[in-house]
Amino acid sequence: MPLIKFFSLTPSSPLALPPHIQRTYISTPSGQLELLVAEPTSSSSSARKSPTFFAHGGCGAAAVWLEYMTFFSQKHGIPCYAVSCRGRGASWYPSFLRLYFTTKRMLADDLVAGIRYVEDLENEKARGGEKVQLVLVGHSSGGGLSQLILNAGDVSVQGLALLGAIPGYGSYRVNLNWLRLDPWFNLRMFFHFGHPMSPLSFTALVKQAFFCSAYPDSKVREFETRMPHSESFLWPLGMLFRFVDFRNVVRGISGWGGNRFLSNSGQAMGQHRILVLAGGEDKLVSPDLCLRLASEIRGAYSELVAEKKIEASNTEKEREVKETSPEVETEGQGVWYRRVPGAGHHFQNDLQWEEGAGKLLEWYEQL
Repeated sequence: MPLIKFFSLTPSSPLALPPHIQRTYISTPSGQLELLVAEPTSSSSSARKSPTFFAHGGCGAAAVWLEYMTFFSQKHGIPCYAVSCRGRGASWYPSFLRLYFTTKRMLADDLVAGIRYVEDLENEKARGGEKVQLVLVGHSSGGGLSQLILNAGDVSVQGLALLGAIPGYGSYRVNLNWLRLDPWFNLRMFFHFGHPMSPLSFTALVKQAFFCSAYPDSKVREFETRMPHSESFLWPLGMLFRFVDFRNVVRGISGWGGNRFLSNSGQAMGQHRILVLAGGEDKLVSPDLCLRLASEIRGAYSELVAEKKIEASNTEKEREVKETSPEVETEGQGVWYRRVPGAGHHFQNDLQWEEGAGKLLEWYEQL
């Protein structure tokens, strides 16, 4: 990422999109937000599937989801949406200092605005008058924001997928991981005058933080075109320590208590409305942090079931989860924990992106 672009205060031209993905805009009191839309190719006579809403992470934009949006909409007939928060993609750009001091609550408001807009859009398309609820998929800090808005009761969804997500118990371990990964982190920040994109100011740093070692440099440079020029400094600081109550997060998800059958085996399974997906080689939100996230959510789920504040499915009532190591995939107590072996932090864009998309699809289909 050239330094002249790194210190630019103006957005680039909007990224060119594949023909099956359209760009539209959402009006908010602050400014317009970019919304990417991927409609399924299935015929209009078939039943419309539950829409999926993607939330990007820090130093990203809606365009980081192009691969997943293509996979879900074109191959599996699932409507897909992704919003760019302020200062990213083709959304409105605050001044450098205004973005620098943007809080996680401000960015959460952008995410909520996108979800409510899509809910209204999907309700207009719904047949039978039933209210449509989205499946929310959040990556990295976008996963943190997803937990935040459910904790606050801003929205309700039918499923929550947390992909390499900043855990609601705090990101301090994520920050330590990044400092260990990049010993020149603080010194470089000093020479870059505290610029929030300093940790990703060169292609080698982007690759080191986000991708597996085999990821080609040419593809890293292409990925950099999806990244913003600047970022909020307060957003990550606002997630440094515990910022949600997982009981509220679980209660923000509807539909607990149902039973479904897995199509590949016919075995009865309880509905697991939360997915925690880890990149096997994620150097930032490492698998052990994702496993702890799954464990804390399961604890909140079990407490709510015991207090009869949510209903467990029949097959969930006697299920115990034994979490032995981050390498073992587990399910139970409302949560799937899955891994994408060999993948880095941006595993929706890494070489293993299709494997991660497949695991997300498998979870989606059991909702």
